[in-house]
Amino acid sequence: SATATIQVNQSTPTITWPTPDPITYGTPLDLIQLNSTATRTTSIPLAGIYNAYGIYTNGSTFSTGGFDNSGSAYSSNSLGTSLAWNGATYPLGPTNAPDAIYGTGTNPIPLPAGYYASLNLLGAMVNNVSPNYTFIVTYTDGSTTSQVINLSDWVYSLNWPGESSVKCNVARNISTGTIQGYSTCVYGYQIALDSTKIVQSVTLPNTRNIVMLAMGLTSPPVAGTFAGNPVSGTTPAVGNVTLSTIFTPTDTTNYSTATATVPLVVNPATTTMAWATPAPITYGTPLSATQLNATTTANMG
Repeated sequence: SATATIQVNQSTPTITWPTPDPITYGTPLDLIQLNSTATRTTSIPLAGIYNAYGIYTNGSTFSTGGFDNSGSAYSSNSLGTSLAWNGATYPLGPTNAPDAIYGTGTNPIPLPAGYYASLNLLGAMVNNVSPNYTFIVTYTDGSTTSQVINLSDWVYSLNWPGESSVKCNVARNISTGTIQGYSTCVYGYQIALDSTKIVQSVTLPNTRNIVMLAMGLTSPPVAGTFAGNPVSGTTPAVGNVTLSTIFTPTDTTNYSTATATVPLVVNPATTTMAWATPAPITYGTPLSATQLNATTTANMG
């Protein structure tokens, strides 16, 4: 027999807070601007199941096909070692080695068991083929969630609904070691899951033309409270305002507090002038408030 000790640290929730649209001065803050949520995102370990070489250091020569299987790959010098999306950080695989994955029809990717709200995928379509492909998530009870996703080519972004440009302007290396002049993108996609079921695996489309660099699972919202600054009901001044919040989880044993900020643009309110046409006067009558009785009204939000 044997025993071992493992340190389990608190999980820091990820605050998702879309940047709000600009408002007009006079608009009080409400849940439209203060609509942050706290979740927990788990990165899916892909080491050991990578089957494509997608990232190379500048100057490297290679004969592996690269990210697109046509002799091109992301530049690690430009892409970096991780990608940030929706408040979570996704580590990337090793450079100049298997670090990307595509579906072969027989290799479902194991998922960390748990109840999750969404599966997050970071990658792209290559070789400018047909954009729509089906992804299948299998739960431990044998049921599945299928979703058809439109993906853009890594060089030609089409901004499909539900598609996020996680990082663009990434240099592209070709197999001779040359850096090409135009850039590439990594896109983000989400598959909504049944959070009442435990996930088991995900099956990628059976094609070499859909390639993923990283994946993650996001939990349902973590219970807790948000303390915002400014608070709801505040009327912010004109200009660029920074909204901030502190999230305190209900379960302070397993979760730590988290903070986040977003920018808000407050535009000036316009005014409307009302000035009735004055009645005729007789020569010699000095102008007074009777004729000069214009009024203005602010058009606030």
